Amino acid sequence: MIRATLALVLHSLTRIRAIVIGISLVLAGFQFLLTQVAAYLMRTQAFGLLASLIIYRESRDASQAAESSEALIARGMSGLRIGPS
Repeated sequence: MIRATLALVLHSLTRIRAIVIGISLVLAGFQFLLTQVAAYLMRTQAFGLLASLIIYRESRDASQAAESSEALIARGMSGLRIGPS
């Protein structure tokens, strides 16, 4: 039973060997590219700039969200009629 399963697995691996090798090479290439980008960012000390950009964007998005929710509440309250119409 185990030998038959092992034989089937080996047969399947030999059939898809090129695909597995190709995917491995692509992933290795992306990993190498990622390390090179990280090394460049460290050399140029751009991590701090990138962090400040992300923090600025998050704070800007939060303030815009608060402003838009306040505007929605104000519009909703202006359309609200209390009492007989």
